[in-house]
Amino acid sequence: MFVAELPSGTLTFLFTDLEGSTALWEAHPDEMRPSLARHDELLSAAVEASDGTVVKTTGDGLVAVFAVASDAVTAALACQHALTNEEWPLPIKARMGLYTGEARPVDGDYHAPVLNRAARVMSAGHGGQVLLSATTAGLVRGEFEMVDLGEHQLRDLGRPEQLFQLGRGEFPALRTMDTLPGNLPAELDSFVGRSEEMVEVMAQLSMHRLVTLTGVGGVGKTRLALQVAAELLPRFEHGAWLVELAPVRDPDSIPAAVASGLGIALPSGEPPMETLLRRLANQVRLVVVDNCEHLLAETAEVIGALLGGCAGLRVLATSREGLGLRGEHVWPVPSLSDSVSLFCDRAVEVDPTFAPSAAEVEVIDALCRRLDRMPLAVELAARRVRSMSPGEIFDRIDERFRLLRGGRRRVERHQTLREAIAWSYDLLQVEERTVFDRAGVFAGRFELAAAEAVVADDDLEAVDVLDHLDSLVAKSLVSIDRSGPATGYRLLDTLRQFALDNLTAHGDDDRTRARHAHWYTVEATRIGDIVAGPRQREGMAAMKAIRPEVDAALDWLLDTAAGSAAADLVQAVWRYWWLTDAEHGTRRCGAVLDIADDLDPQARVDLLALGCYVSFWSGDWDQNQRWGAEAREQLERHRLRLHPAMALYTPQGQDADALWARMLRILSASEQLGSTWWQASNLLAVAQMSVFRSDEEAPRWAREALAISVEVGWPTFVTTAETLLAMALEPVDREEALVHALRAIEVADVATDTIHYHFGQCLATYLCTAKGDHNLARDHLLEALAVTPEIPPAHALLALCRGAALLLAEFDPVLGAEIVGAIDRSFRFRVLGQWPSEVRMILDKIQAQLPEDEVQAALGRGATLDDQTAIDKFRAFAFAHYGVEN
Repeated sequence: MFVAELPSGTLTFLFTDLEGSTALWEAHPDEMRPSLARHDELLSAAVEASDGTVVKTTGDGLVAVFAVASDAVTAALACQHALTNEEWPLPIKARMGLYTGEARPVDGDYHAPVLNRAARVMSAGHGGQVLLSATTAGLVRGEFEMVDLGEHQLRDLGRPEQLFQLGRGEFPALRTMDTLPGNLPAELDSFVGRSEEMVEVMAQLSMHRLVTLTGVGGVGKTRLALQVAAELLPRFEHGAWLVELAPVRDPDSIPAAVASGLGIALPSGEPPMETLLRRLANQVRLVVVDNCEHLLAETAEVIGALLGGCAGLRVLATSREGLGLRGEHVWPVPSLSDSVSLFCDRAVEVDPTFAPSAAEVEVIDALCRRLDRMPLAVELAARRVRSMSPGEIFDRIDERFRLLRGGRRRVERHQTLREAIAWSYDLLQVEERTVFDRAGVFAGRFELAAAEAVVADDDLEAVDVLDHLDSLVAKSLVSIDRSGPATGYRLLDTLRQFALDNLTAHGDDDRTRARHAHWYTVEATRIGDIVAGPRQREGMAAMKAIRPEVDAALDWLLDTAAGSAAADLVQAVWRYWWLTDAEHGTRRCGAVLDIADDLDPQARVDLLALGCYVSFWSGDWDQNQRWGAEAREQLERHRLRLHPAMALYTPQGQDADALWARMLRILSASEQLGSTWWQASNLLAVAQMSVFRSDEEAPRWAREALAISVEVGWPTFVTTAETLLAMALEPVDREEALVHALRAIEVADVATDTIHYHFGQCLATYLCTAKGDHNLARDHLLEALAVTPEIPPAHALLALCRGAALLLAEFDPVLGAEIVGAIDRSFRFRVLGQWPSEVRMILDKIQAQLPEDEVQAALGRGATLDDQTAIDKFRAFAFAHYGVEN
């Protein structure tokens, strides 16, 4: 369903559901399948005949929307009439609810409070019954016969609703909370989301007599427990009850608090536990025991005794950790997946005109992610809509503990986000608090070895860190992360911010961050050696896993102007940046060079050389030239050792012979350095220049480069060497050239080296086109286009130009000239002093088809295109040419 097909504004929603469908599915699955299909067909036809739209199906029912309330009522009558007149093999009866309110579609669905209320109105009815909200009834009064059923407390615990029944049929009392025993409180707002979680918790309660919902303060344990209790209320003869332990401070007062919550008077002279056991012995009750963590052992003792003596009792407890009782099922409450709906629901409460655009919904989703989709945090953020836009709230999210105040909660500790978390934090032992606070320096996932190195100090032994982490996991303040080969840990972003605030307040921030930066510099150095060897893929995965920590460590080193330490970290990770995000690497090198005043001249030249290497691959030619020029000046002034990474600095203005001599000099420097890795790197650079010079010796240089690359064993070197050998052989033996191009693709694919995979595919496209195999050329080009967005635009543009040479020249010479103009502008420093022969070939073919003035005009237009625009124009042409969707 397209968003444009759904109406906006004041709308009426129809919710339907089959009564007793679960039992029917269990008893008659074969009959239910065709019956449900026919049910959907009948209801959809009735909705569409009344100018409504089916938004979605919900398993055994549907949700429909109408711009006019009377159309919705007509549709409901038509649905019931169609179901009644159909001959069913099973008793098919649907309950229906209608609710009117403001809503607008977003991505083919609605996110508004009206949908939650409509679902609750429906769930209060019985098969064959149609219920209307007061607003809906008011809009159609006089048009349809209705019965006023009065106000009812629906099972979302929100405000009471006045309900009307369509027609005068006889039905049992509504399924609401008004006539059933219990003390579950009415809430001021509606229950949003958690439908899957509710089903799971209810299933666990059917199997276990004690279920404990665990999680940090603000994750929504209490609200979920109360809503589950409301849903299960009809199943418990003696009701569902809430016992709040948050105000209780004296362990001896727990039995009295339980009795008070259950509405049981305690006679004088009889111990409270004896009274409770006697009164509850033959009753069937569900008891929600809320907030057990501060008196955990004592509360567990009372609950254990009651469950042992009262067979009809079931307990749904909330706590930051399990009670530790036999038979207990601990159920960690996850973050709220549908947090966008919760945000919108609460925002409408403070601003009834709030109706987010599609772009704002994306911002809200990003905001919710930053808040870990924690319901309390989302609610508090939504209430800022009164005075701020979602974007402005997002921009201030790093100030969350000052921003997110004023929640309307029942318990004082939940008035602010900070108080909700502090409720759990204040119950920790001193060393547990220290471990928690120091763990806040980790930006993401961390493993035990990292925790021991970063968290431990002279006052906290490393051997104790595991026990404290285990305790924090049990108390829901640290999460287990099993995404890696070893068990990892992480803090939710909100908890991490809380921990960092504490760390700063205690003056322990810099010491802990220094240990963090040192650990990840050592780790990155170790992993960097793996990245540069035969186990490249393994190393890349390991470096990706610690990238958030590397970035956090480098940020701190930059903030504290620790230039030498920052340079060490750059030395460890630059290869990873080069292969995955050269633009990021260029920015990081620049930031370190800006503050690296403590570097000696040689160390600065080495860092400048690495900056040249990375900036070359990012396509930042201006930065490449600036850093190269500075390095060259420093080398001459201080007579320093030439760093082999300088091979990717090509001074503008030098002729081809001077550049060739310079390249050989750098190759000699790398040989003197004794590093086979750098020898391979610079031999590849020499081979590349030889290819671009159309040197007769190019195949020899390329074969030498391939041999040493195989010796080093680094896949990126091997695939680069195979590509260069293919280019060197192309003028004399295209068949062998293609063999090497295909080998380059294979090696790059295995190593997940996207840049060189792209280069190889473009080269294979060119070779296949040149030998007349247009079908295979098409396949290679489409593979190249698939990964083009992952490649730095300047390099992608040149590689695509090679791959598309004949395609552009033969089928769209004007676009071909524009692309050449874009390359001329982007690649203005002329790689290694020479134009690639493929670019020259494109221009030759174009000039053979177009008048020179048209060629020059197209070249001029192309020179105004940025790299990405030029790439996009070619991609659009290629996909259209091959009849493939972009």
